[in-house]
Amino acid sequence: RCLLGNPGWLDPDPAWKGKPRIPWGEVDPLPPLRCRQLCRSIAMSLLEAVVLGLVQGLTEFLPISSTAHLRIVPALVGWEDPGAAYSALIQCGTLAAVMIALRQDIAALLAGFVAGIRSGRPWGTVESRAAIMIALGTVPIVIVGLAARDFIRGGARQLAVVAAALFGATILMAAAELVARARAG
Repeated sequence: RCLLGNPGWLDPDPAWKGKPRIPWGEVDPLPPLRCRQLCRSIAMSLLEAVVLGLVQGLTEFLPISSTAHLRIVPALVGWEDPGAAYSALIQCGTLAAVMIALRQDIAALLAGFVAGIRSGRPWGTVESRAAIMIALGTVPIVIVGLAARDFIRGGARQLAVVAAALFGATILMAAAELVARARAG
């Protein structure tokens, strides 16, 4: 007997064709084969989540694309693409960690912005200017993200596109490094 049971929202096993759906709130045991498949997929999902969480944590603060690695690593180990929604969700964890780590700086920016608005001089302090520039710098990516959301969910997640974008970004960073070294001396 399956310990998980069927809470009614799982697709029934094909062998159970014709059996009525389980009323909400009742639990019906799954057939043994379906239970083993479900248990295996849950364990795999947990493994994938742990591995992808580690990938996100290790790559987010390096000058490499954590988003690209969230797409490349599953392909290398034979897993399915976790999808754009999963990538966005896991990056919310990174955002939360950054906001907690930088909470004093964020509070200073917000306080400076509010003080600038109250005084009638929103550009009057470094904190207020920085807060305004961060907000203004966010607007273009929001617009592009909304306009290209279908491409982001589909074509942009193709492995060849991700690899080409990662390669292109690497070339740009290497060129910037060479220019900086040439200027320095």
